[in-house]
Amino acid sequence: MITKERKQFSLFGDNWIYKHILEKFPDHPLIKLKPLVDKILKEIESNIEAYYRKDFGRPSYPVSVIFKMLLLEYLYNLSDLAVSQSVCCNILFRWFCGLDIDEPVPDDTTLVKFRKRIGEEGFREIFTAFIRQAKALGYGKGKLRIIDATHVISFSRGLSFAGLVKDGIKRVIKRVKEKTITIKEVTLNKALKVIETKRVTVQELKQVVRRLTKELSNRVDSTTEKVINQIQAVISESKKLGSLVDTDARWGYKSKDFPFFGYKAHLACDERGFVTNLEVLSGEKNEGNRIKELLETEPKTEQEVKLEGVCADALYDSAKNREYLKSVGIKPYIPARTKSSGIDKFTIEADAVRCVAGKHSIGKIEQENGYLYYYSTKDCRGCDNYEKCVSPEETRKKVYLSNCKVLRDEINKERLGIRKLIERLFGWGKRWLGLSRARYCGIGKVIIQVIMTFLAIDLKTMIRGPC
Repeated sequence: MITKERKQFSLFGDNWIYKHILEKFPDHPLIKLKPLVDKILKEIESNIEAYYRKDFGRPSYPVSVIFKMLLLEYLYNLSDLAVSQSVCCNILFRWFCGLDIDEPVPDDTTLVKFRKRIGEEGFREIFTAFIRQAKALGYGKGKLRIIDATHVISFSRGLSFAGLVKDGIKRVIKRVKEKTITIKEVTLNKALKVIETKRVTVQELKQVVRRLTKELSNRVDSTTEKVINQIQAVISESKKLGSLVDTDARWGYKSKDFPFFGYKAHLACDERGFVTNLEVLSGEKNEGNRIKELLETEPKTEQEVKLEGVCADALYDSAKNREYLKSVGIKPYIPARTKSSGIDKFTIEADAVRCVAGKHSIGKIEQENGYLYYYSTKDCRGCDNYEKCVSPEETRKKVYLSNCKVLRDEINKERLGIRKLIERLFGWGKRWLGLSRARYCGIGKVIIQVIMTFLAIDLKTMIRGPC
């Protein structure tokens, strides 16, 4: 690392070039952002330093300089190398990072080491501190929370079961050749044949893996042994992997006909488009069950505004979510998961259900996650709606109501309409900030990417107003 301490006089004096540039572009986003970022960094810089300077050595670059470079990386969707080169060439970037005009710039390796030292835990702490500071400045204090998730495709290509085992066998053979480990010619030829064959049975794959495992037992390095163990885990189905490179990513479904391999960025924002909390899940996990976790882990302040409601799509329509929200005094603005039907015309009253004709159910039977309400045969047969309401196989009306349906309120279309705001945030992140695909392998590194992406979006929201 290179120290920022300088003992020689600068040719550019008090950086008069910066003053000239600032006068030319007073409305540039970075000029508006810098005082805001500096104010927040002043409060959280000590937290970052605690993670960054864990060991002793030569003085490093100031934490604020490297963090601002990472922020520029996500604001402009650049790589580590590209942002380092841009700060060297772009005077406004250099000024934003707090570097003198002739001062050396941290290289891409420094950024990689910084991200590694800070880690997932450190970036979470940065995000928490940022949200608290932003709330103290008056942002993120909306009375509603909009919750949703978007898919993030893995950096690594997802493979099928056969493709994954073949890839593992190929890696093992490559390592064996590199390390010049002796292996029976019959086993090697069989393995190569399996790899090249398009259609291969599960039994053939298992047989090759067994032979390789037996022959290479206690003769390979830790890396090769790790690959062998991964292959065996895939075959035994103890791990539903889709890649031997990104072992945290999983196959999931965005919709019925849209499978993807990767992760989900799950977040909450207020009605002004300010992201207040986020988490990253592997692709197969159901984010619809995580409203409680997302709301309870949101960074709080002493002047916290009490939430009035939560807006979400039909995936979050469950009795568990509705019961939790009502228990903490938050109104659920969540549409029904099933399409509207004639049952919606029945009114729930105390421990009975009133039909369209005004008749009340006479009893109920507990079934699965709700109750089956039934009516009097006498009341039904004398009703004008009997033929339309009661099926030919029955003599009286029966209505099944799940606990979720009982807890549903009348849908507020106006509140549901603001849910599209979070879709704009997702579109912003994917179109302009590179969120459509993970930059790194592993859920810990993807969490860092998602945190930095939405920190950048929050900062843009703070200077531009709601998106």
